[in-house]
Amino acid sequence: MILKKVSSKKKILLISFVIISVFLLSIKPVHAVATIVGSDYDENSYLRIEMDVYKENDGDPNFDYYFVKVFITDKYSHSDRILDTQFVKIFCYTQGAEKRLSERRPVPGTYYSDQVIQVTLFGVTIPIQIVQGVVTTSYWHATTGATQSFSWTYNTANTRAYHIETDMTYTLGYRVPQGNGLSVSAYAQGTWQIWWWIFIIDDTTKDSPPVAVSV
Repeated sequence: MILKKVSSKKKILLISFVIISVFLLSIKPVHAVATIVGSDYDENSYLRIEMDVYKENDGDPNFDYYFVKVFITDKYSHSDRILDTQFVKIFCYTQGAEKRLSERRPVPGTYYSDQVIQVTLFGVTIPIQIVQGVVTTSYWHATTGATQSFSWTYNTANTRAYHIETDMTYTLGYRVPQGNGLSVSAYAQGTWQIWWWIFIIDDTTKDSPPVAVSV
């Protein structure tokens, strides 16, 4: 009887060990929260632009991971003038850098309502304002050298019923070879309209100043 009891205890311990091992293996590693490693901002009478560069504490021996956040504030709109279209472009100058669309926000598509979505990138939660309209994106890479660019165009389809909100956020990720750092710049452009009844009586397009960060 004593031998049987011991055997049963061993079986229970073995089963418990297997269950715990399977549970631990199923847990995915969580990266540490990213930190801001560089920032810049500037403004004029039309737009304020802010750029933050985050670096993930990833532990990858071969690559570093970053994401860039660009925050735009509309300073030119008033009761009669609305921001109809916004264009934002990020330039990257780092050799070997690869864009990461997993950190691209907003994603291209047609949006049918205004809303704020909470996006978590590298453990950092960022509110992204979505407005009714169409978002398109474009990517360009120089035939020689490291320069590349990524841009968004947010258009509310020339209707006075919808407009770009005062504060808008855009994000994009990059993977770069370990130790290469990241060098980026950005600017924004807005097109404002003044409506009279069903007619556009003024159409003004202006750029923000550029911002740049090298880390």
